[in-house]
Amino acid sequence: MLRGPGFKSYLQYVSFGTEIAVAVGAPILLGYWLDTVFDTSPYLTLSGVLLAVILFILMLIRLIRKLNEE
Repeated sequence: MLRGPGFKSYLQYVSFGTEIAVAVGAPILLGYWLDTVFDTSPYLTLSGVLLAVILFILMLIRLIRKLNEE
């Protein structure tokens, strides 16, 4: 049941979604936490957002290259 023909592609999409969630969420949460520790709101949170956007773009480029190879 779980090992059907689409299972591998399903796992690839779930894996990519998880990578995006971590790559976008972690820098934002880290920036927010650092803002609360150092009382520099909103600068480190905005830095985390910028880093998250850069990571997302890099991941998207990687995915597009991988799909073009197939």
